[in-house]
Amino acid sequence: MHLLMMFFYATATAIVFSAIDPKPVTLKERFIHGLKVFGWFMGVGLSISVVLFPLPW
Repeated sequence: MHLLMMFFYATATAIVFSAIDPKPVTLKERFIHGLKVFGWFMGVGLSISVVLFPLPW
């Protein structure tokens, strides 16, 4: 469930960030920027979960 929610959050954030960022001009650049944002959100989230999983809370 957490992975699914992280996926939805990363998707929504990538769409919004690629739409409001003034740097990419063309639609192709915006799409690539959105994919990069999505990849960073998922990658960092999964990396943090791998690091924190073995810690005894």
